[in-house]
Amino acid sequence: MIICIAGKNNIAVEIAEFVLQRNIVKKDNLYIIINKTDDGIDRWQRSLKKYSNENNLLITSLDEIYNIENLLFLSLEFDQIIKPYLFKSKNLFNIHFSLLPKYKGMFTSIIPILNNETKSGVTLHKIDKGIDTGDIIVQKEFKLYLNDNSRDLYLKYIEYGIELIKNNIKKLIINDYLTKKQNYMNSTYYSKNSIDFKNINIDLNQTAINIHNQIRAYNFREYQIPKLFGTSIFSSKILTTSSNFKIGTVIMKDDISFTIKTIDYDIVIYKDKVNELFEACKNNDINLVNKLLSIPNILNVQNEKGWTPLIVAVYNNNKNIVKALIKNNADINITNFNGTTLLMYAKDAYVKYHDREIIDLLISIGININQKDYKRKNVFNYCIQNNEIEVMNIIKGKY
Repeated sequence: MIICIAGKNNIAVEIAEFVLQRNIVKKDNLYIIINKTDDGIDRWQRSLKKYSNENNLLITSLDEIYNIENLLFLSLEFDQIIKPYLFKSKNLFNIHFSLLPKYKGMFTSIIPILNNETKSGVTLHKIDKGIDTGDIIVQKEFKLYLNDNSRDLYLKYIEYGIELIKNNIKKLIINDYLTKKQNYMNSTYYSKNSIDFKNINIDLNQTAINIHNQIRAYNFREYQIPKLFGTSIFSSKILTTSSNFKIGTVIMKDDISFTIKTIDYDIVIYKDKVNELFEACKNNDINLVNKLLSIPNILNVQNEKGWTPLIVAVYNNNKNIVKALIKNNADINITNFNGTTLLMYAKDAYVKYHDREIIDLLISIGININQKDYKRKNVFNYCIQNNEIEVMNIIKGKY
């Protein structure tokens, strides 16, 4: 069988890795079709083109695979419309980022939030002549929390989409699966014209929950950050108070937030203080860090390199900041955009400062010492490569 993966980003790369590592097909039988915008550079998501070139995978086109009878085609964030009648194979599948039949089409990381959904999910379905209308094979539902923004939702789609493919690809290969027709009752569709990103305005003449949902729906740092009163805004929190002011009035403001009167409840809207948080973590300013941690959703934010506040604090050996962030449940498993782990940064800090306290702390709370980056190397590989035997033995518990 030939498996063709068409698409982009981490979901396409990780499934390609999975297929090769599990010997599901031989390398020569794994074909790749990349999106038009894939320039071969890893950014906040991995490049399928780069991965394919590094692993000598065949990059092809739709025209080249139409006549392959023994083909399993996987569309994973692919940017082209698939026309099933052009294929000799009927094994054409797509991962769609929603619980179909709801939210066919575009902007599935934004519109469910605007609609105040409390759950979402991913769908593995057959590709037919419609747009996300094919028969459903399996779905994975997950919770959508009140402070999840569009980036958070997108990352959940990626995580659970990868899980669905990994758990079902062998069934797809041997045709051991059931399907069900999509119900028309809850079917919705949104086109690329549903949102005008050049004219995003936060409508304050709304209820608090609708304002909150606008802020989190349009907050996706790699693409757009909403503004209010000419200031970039990060997140919001609905209060239980309902003050007697005109709707849209700024009741109170300080250096990190505005408090505004809405149709019903007052709402605190927080300014984008991400850069200040990173600087505070770098400069060991614990007072500012504690102040900025009051901003919802800021704890695990990533900068243009994929660094989190915790990574910055670890790399600079700022132990009080590290402890404060971990106490507030900072995620110790987030990597940078090259897959570099927190323990790798702690290793570098030890080499520079000869202080093992952070390494000991991370190991004591259960960090995975064998986690690998995108080059398939773990911290021990880098210790050996750089002749850093002392820190390697510390991590291994030999000192």
